[in-house]
Amino acid sequence: MKDALMEIEEYGGIIFLRQYILDQWGGVYADRNKRGSNVPSTHSWAIAIDYNPELGPFGELGRMPYFIVKAFEKRNFVNLKFDAMHWQAAKSYLQKRKSKI
Repeated sequence: MKDALMEIEEYGGIIFLRQYILDQWGGVYADRNKRGSNVPSTHSWAIAIDYNPELGPFGELGRMPYFIVKAFEKRNFVNLKFDAMHWQAAKSYLQKRKSKI
C-alpha cells in the first residue's frame, strides 16, 4: 500500500495531488464487518484502503484517474466495481466452509 501511495505522489507531486484533490482517503483500518454481513471487512485487517471517496462512492461508478488505478493494480490490489474508492490487497481473504451436517 505504501509503495502505491508513494508512486501516486511521485506522479505529479504533492502540490498537483492537492490542487486536484487527489490526496484524500476515507480510511484504512476499521475494526468492523463487511456491510450487511458478519464477515470481517478487509479494513479490519488493515489490508484495504478507501482512496478518494468522492471519486468512487459506494454504489456509484468511479472516476478514479488512470495513474491511481495503475499504481494499485501493479501491486495486485483489487478494486470493487460497486465501491470504486475501495482497494484491497486480497481477492478472497475468507472462504466459506461447507458444512456436511
